[in-house]
Amino acid sequence: MTCSLCSAAPRFATPIDTLAYLISAIVHDFDHPGYNNAYLVTTSNPIAITHNDSSVLERHHCSESFKIIMQEECNIFANIPEPEYVVVVVAVAWVFPA
Repeated sequence: MTCSLCSAAPRFATPIDTLAYLISAIVHDFDHPGYNNAYLVTTSNPIAITHNDSSVLERHHCSESFKIIMQEECNIFANIPEPEYVVVVVAVAWVFPA
């Protein structure tokens, strides 16, 4: 049995797109503090201040994930050529609206 979405994916997404979507799904809500954006902004939480009170959690999840991904021992992009690396990073950042 195959997933119809998975079998259709090659028609709609490149392998680099698929990689970006998978990374985005994996890191979604990474390091979530348990509060929503409005609460973090209202209480002047350091996370809200760091991200200028704009899409606070979305930016936090993305930036904290990339801090780990970019560590040498965790760098899943180490063997990806520069042009594809840029596409993946931009695509992952795009999934987390700012």
